[in-house]
Amino acid sequence: MRFVTEGRSNEPYIEDGRYYFTFSARSFGSNLGVASFTPGAFDVRFEGVILFDYGDGELRNDVAADLFHDTASGEWRAFVSNFSTGGDGLTGRAKGGINVAWSHSSPLHGFSVMRAKSLDLEGMNEDPDGYYDTGAGMWRLFVSEFTPGRIRATLLESAEWDGPYHRIAGPVEEDSTGTTLVRCGGRMWALFGSADRAIYVRTYPGLQPAGQLAFDHPPWPAGPSDNWAEGRVWPAFAEMPDGAMLLTMDRDNFPGMPRPNWTYGKLHFYRSV
Repeated sequence: MRFVTEGRSNEPYIEDGRYYFTFSARSFGSNLGVASFTPGAFDVRFEGVILFDYGDGELRNDVAADLFHDTASGEWRAFVSNFSTGGDGLTGRAKGGINVAWSHSSPLHGFSVMRAKSLDLEGMNEDPDGYYDTGAGMWRLFVSEFTPGRIRATLLESAEWDGPYHRIAGPVEEDSTGTTLVRCGGRMWALFGSADRAIYVRTYPGLQPAGQLAFDHPPWPAGPSDNWAEGRVWPAFAEMPDGAMLLTMDRDNFPGMPRPNWTYGKLHFYRSV
């Protein structure tokens, strides 16, 4: 899950006082869902579904996306993990792992379709989060890169939003998921969940260690567990006028769900103190 953002400053998109986020709706299949809420009530409301058109006659259900309203171009844009494009249960995902998508109308409500194409990255990647760095005059893309033995956070750069991208930092040492760029205290930070049962904080753009997020009640179990993925949560973080908030989830599977299908569990909402 990830907050929808406005412009190129990574600020949360707010409509009628509601914050919007995308999420991977997983069950027997999957799709990219859109929901909204007000922080005071955490009254989550389902808003819509987004599918993707790659010009091949199919509407595809890619997930794990970063959706933003690029006011400079007037487009709604997204970086998307290509879990459907060019892959199936026999051949796997297409090279690179990340696609870009765009639409001239808002995809936040109802059934929406965005045009899309491959980003043609090297290797395999997922969980993209894009950001236009005005100081550098470059687009930055924070991804979870597949490396031998684990998935690790890496920062890429391009002069254009749709590539080509090259590495400028990483990969980090830790197992990484939900790679997310956030603004806090007037500067950018890089966050990611991990099988270590931690949400790590790294500097931006160098990805140097800067600690972990602290919780009174973490979104993973306190005791021993044989589910290695329990700590692999997404840190959807946003500043507000009166503090900050974090939206994440746990990895509990829906009771009775037949393997290998796997759902996500509950939403977890935190406010800073």
